[in-house]
Amino acid sequence: MSLSVENRHHEQDSQIKKTIVSFYTKASAYQQLVSLFVGWSEYEAVEGDYEIACRWLEEALKYGQNLDNWNSKEECSKINFAMKQMKDFLNARDFAATGSFDEARTICCRLLKDTAASVQAGDCYGLLIEIENDCEKSFGYIAEMSKKQIDPEDYIDGDTIESIYKAVNKEWHGGVIEDDDQSHDSLDATGVLVFDEEEKALLDHVSDRNWSLVRELIVKRGNNLSLRLVCCIFSAGPPQSVAVEVMRIKASIFSERDERDRHVLHYLCRYGASVYTIIFTFQRCKAALYHKDEGNNAPLDHAVASLWEFCQEEKDEVIRELQRIYGSGNRGE
Repeated sequence: MSLSVENRHHEQDSQIKKTIVSFYTKASAYQQLVSLFVGWSEYEAVEGDYEIACRWLEEALKYGQNLDNWNSKEECSKINFAMKQMKDFLNARDFAATGSFDEARTICCRLLKDTAASVQAGDCYGLLIEIENDCEKSFGYIAEMSKKQIDPEDYIDGDTIESIYKAVNKEWHGGVIEDDDQSHDSLDATGVLVFDEEEKALLDHVSDRNWSLVRELIVKRGNNLSLRLVCCIFSAGPPQSVAVEVMRIKASIFSERDERDRHVLHYLCRYGASVYTIIFTFQRCKAALYHKDEGNNAPLDHAVASLWEFCQEEKDEVIRELQRIYGSGNRGE
């Protein structure tokens, strides 16, 4: 479509909107106007134009003042909250443009934690990748987009994606990346954390639920037990004897943190594990429950926001139990 045709369509669209607003205003149909403005705002937000989206919300708030008890209505609060989030994201863009990357990153991570965010998650990830110099972290963001069924190419330039993949020795084939978790080749579906042959063999026995042999191999690994290996074992719902064997062989594993500043507990809460296993892990290092990783997420944040791959039927009970522990203030080591 040529630019002149686009401009003509835009002018026609603007005129139609003015006519609709005039019609409802003359009819004093203020509730319909509010709903109309909110709908137009949502459309602009999906298109990534948050400045225009905010303007429509401002119109919604203006005309909403004509409604009884408007300021105490839930709809008014939701509109104000949505507008605040959009303005926060616009501020994040401004921070990024001026080199204040930490401030921009903090805002985007906070918006991504809110499941009811009015800002597209893809836009937040796109900005995070734009300001990130670490290709492995950028690759991790792309993996998170994939898990949320967000096509990276809708938000990130194709050349940028290819350069990130090349930096981590991967090939970009477009669309949503494949999840390698089921083969236990990686911990975080990014292909960055790779298991050695002995670890793969042990995980094969975990898949077969051959727990007696798993215990033997844990003893054989001894102090070489890795955090990522323990995460995969524990996500499979091992019997108490296996969990105790891990603790006996390498109790320090529960207080260790990886390059993403995550404990074992973070990963179990992110990908799923049984109530018993998560509480057992918490009891080995209680401080882990309150520790925030590089994304500013504590284990409970992961449990609430993530789509569990393991033990999904126990997720709600895990969240309730962790919230209970939070409320009790049990922060001991």
